[in-house]
Amino acid sequence: WKVRRTVDREDSTADQVASAISADPSMAAKLVRACNSPLYRGFSDVRNVREAVIRLGMRTTRQLVTVFSMREVFKTRQASLQKEMDKLWRHSREMAALCWVLADSATSINPEEALLAGLLHDIGVVPVLVQAEHHVNLFADQANLEHAIGELRADVGTAILESWSFPTGFLEATRHAEDWGYECREASPQLVDIVIVAQLHAMIGSSQNSTLPPFDEVPSYRRLGELELNASRSLQLLTEARARVDEVHRLLSIH
Repeated sequence: WKVRRTVDREDSTADQVASAISADPSMAAKLVRACNSPLYRGFSDVRNVREAVIRLGMRTTRQLVTVFSMREVFKTRQASLQKEMDKLWRHSREMAALCWVLADSATSINPEEALLAGLLHDIGVVPVLVQAEHHVNLFADQANLEHAIGELRADVGTAILESWSFPTGFLEATRHAEDWGYECREASPQLVDIVIVAQLHAMIGSSQNSTLPPFDEVPSYRRLGELELNASRSLQLLTEARARVDEVHRLLSIH
């Protein structure tokens, strides 16, 4: 939050932002490694946090610092719970990668904002899992647990992001991530559109497509109209972008 507040001040300098990041050596190392990854690499590698901030820019730096911080949210000391947390992290990471590629390919939305929205879309599941562990009958019954998650994830996730002072676009994306019929009132594509379309692709990729609506009946899918997407074109886009999806995966796996 110190980094986010520093970036949000109009008079902040790269040195001040770098100083805030460097207070956490692990975060500093992750940012430098990210900046030297194929997604952001320039003609030469950066050697320190200040150079990374200058190359990435303030906005991207802020989003990536938040992204790297979120990994800790999906960790627990409880072995039984960690298995569910790891499953949730893998899905969130896949969603983040899909959101990055879709935003970069089909909209003018900042890809790092889309990545973060994808990573946070199921943040409401984390406290549900933590609470469920204290109720053995709920945690032991997968059907009951999935029902509880389905009922609570949107409200809890939205409340968490609101308490963390995230912009309304992130709240909207988290609340409606699996609401196929939702139609945003803004004229141009928004984070919620990216997250909904990414969720469609993630569920198809994991063979959960039996309950999904046809792509052209999903308002968010139609709203990503800059590429004139249809189901086959959309899947082709993500197949062609698989290397970039994999690169975002690696970015999110930096220790």
